[in-house]
Amino acid sequence: MRNLRTFYALTITQTLSLIGSRMTGVAVGLWVYAETGDVTPIMLTSFFLE
Repeated sequence: MRNLRTFYALTITQTLSLIGSRMTGVAVGLWVYAETGDVTPIMLTSFFLE
């Protein structure tokens, strides 16, 4: 039972980390577009964030 609890804790924390990383990627993309007005830097940003 303890191993299952550890597995769930790791799964939940990894999921939250992934959600946070994706939200950061979207926010950086929106910020880059707002600053430059061009979509080319957004493509480069998304490429290097992955």
